[in-house]
Amino acid sequence: MKKKLLIIIGIIAIVIAAFFAFRPVREVAPDKPVIKIGIVLPLTGNFAHLGVVERKAAETAVTDINKKCADNCKYYYKLLVEDFGGDNKVANNAAKMLAAKGANALVSYTTNAGKIISIVAAEHNIAHFNCSQGQELKNPTDLYLNMGDMYAKFVEIFKQRNIKSTTLLLANIGNSQKFMQELLPQLDRAGIKYHLDLFNTDEKNFSQLVAKVKNDYNDEVIVIDSFEPAQTLLTREILLQKITKPVFFADTMRFSRDMAIFEGMYNIGGLVPDAEFQKHIGLKSGDNPGFSNYIYDMISALADGFEKTETTDGADVVKTIRGFGKWRGIDAEYKVKPSGEFESSSMLSIVKDGKMEPVK
Repeated sequence: MKKKLLIIIGIIAIVIAAFFAFRPVREVAPDKPVIKIGIVLPLTGNFAHLGVVERKAAETAVTDINKKCADNCKYYYKLLVEDFGGDNKVANNAAKMLAAKGANALVSYTTNAGKIISIVAAEHNIAHFNCSQGQELKNPTDLYLNMGDMYAKFVEIFKQRNIKSTTLLLANIGNSQKFMQELLPQLDRAGIKYHLDLFNTDEKNFSQLVAKVKNDYNDEVIVIDSFEPAQTLLTREILLQKITKPVFFADTMRFSRDMAIFEGMYNIGGLVPDAEFQKHIGLKSGDNPGFSNYIYDMISALADGFEKTETTDGADVVKTIRGFGKWRGIDAEYKVKPSGEFESSSMLSIVKDGKMEPVK
């Protein structure tokens, strides 16, 4: 009888434990006001691999903020996420949906989507932080992150390595016009010679272009500024024709899905997070870190601004942040300008074992 009783008690204990183990966990309501930070990401489409990584960075940032200041902050922070699939028209609707859900701040990270979301943020008086390569936004609710002067960094690195000539292979899009306007005069002033070729982003066969580079040009290095899939197709052709000279990318590796193909090649552009940070946000070996470090910093800076502002008014919060002067992120100190610009610095990175790593 006693043995049966013990068995019954044991079964009841197992059932109770299972009930609590598998019961849905509800988010504990904070005993302080909630600040909702909305982010618009490409969770579907050609850049979904980046959106997934940047979502991890955003979620980690909010978790870290709430842990760090559990007892010392005025607010509890919550993340809202909307997908725009890389389509700027959808970005407008995504931003409006976040505003309707009560977002106190919006985060975006592409130039064109940032312009659209900036308008929505201004209409709703919501703080907005955009990450792009020097894209100035002028609404009083705007902040924008500049990843440094990539073009000056090219010249600096070429001088350091005593590079006297380069082949420039540029996709014939808006970015290439800026590339030529910014970089070519600096190369001329530095006495660095160059050959320039433009190609279309829908090009499927790069054999003739690469053969031309191999046989007709005698430059020391190759610089590529393009997007996918042209970037990968061009790189494959360079490998196929066994061109062994150094290849530098104009910060466009961040948009690629397969990092392994760029093994031993260089990227010049924004800061690449170190291995410790990549592990912290849950990235695996071979994952493209994308803009994860910048997303993390932007959300952290917004939270800092809300904590230091008496109201949650978007323009007031942005005004506070614009007055920071300097602000320290996870791997960089930003110069914060009255215009709302967070100025960072460009760096050289390399792909090793399928991962982008800073070159120190």
